Amino acid sequence: MSTCQLVNSPIAHLTTGNKGSEMSKVAKENNNQASEKNFCAPQAGRKQRIRLTVRIIILIITAVLASGLVSHKFSMILPRMSPFLGLCSSIAARMFVPISIVGLIVLIISFVRGRWFCLYVCPLGLLAEYVGKLNRRAVGKFARLPKLGPYILFFALGGAVLGYPVFLWCDPLSIFNDFVSAFRKPLPWPFILSAIGLMAVLILSFWRPCAWCFRCCPLGFMQEIAGKLGRKFKGSGGSAVDRRMFLAGLLGGITAF
Repeated sequence: MSTCQLVNSPIAHLTTGNKGSEMSKVAKENNNQASEKNFCAPQAGRKQRIRLTVRIIILIITAVLASGLVSHKFSMILPRMSPFLGLCSSIAARMFVPISIVGLIVLIISFVRGRWFCLYVCPLGLLAEYVGKLNRRAVGKFARLPKLGPYILFFALGGAVLGYPVFLWCDPLSIFNDFVSAFRKPLPWPFILSAIGLMAVLILSFWRPCAWCFRCCPLGFMQEIAGKLGRKFKGSGGSAVDRRMFLAGLLGGITAF
């Protein structure tokens, strides 16, 4: 067989296609790791200062509400913003839980904006990010750690289908909210355990900055998956009207569930 025939043969095309696919996957993974490392790297600028100011204001507001200083009625507002908790609770209860409507809105926005909640709202993410900046020598080393977040997410969803959603205590909003609430009297044991969980997250973040957000957090990975689905739908040629119809259908379907 001549060289030209060998190059044009189906086997050659198959091999070339497989190599191209593998190279594409490697390039995509490298891009993901690069974007994660850039997020963890020290940043400056007007946009970053605005984002930091907004996050600090939200941190203070959520801490005050969780402490019950205003009213105990508002002490659980922060966990209700979690689509991770809301979806698992709704599946386990076999009905849509009305208090999860805010979390549903967060999830819907994630189809368009990805991890926007992590970047602008999550108080635990803010604490973990700045504790990690105390150990600049370890910035970027979290990329060597396995991604546990997707396993936690789908294990919790699978448990919810069976009626017992495990790993809900891994939700970052619950961890932060329970930590602040643990200073009430008397101190309930579940809140104390969550307080220990917050310290564990901070220790992990100091050892490997950004490890919690990009390797462990189930809420972060839920947003990431939603964002990837949204980008895939957008890349398939769907118009803005199609995307709005898709999001409206999703909202209607979950509400009907």
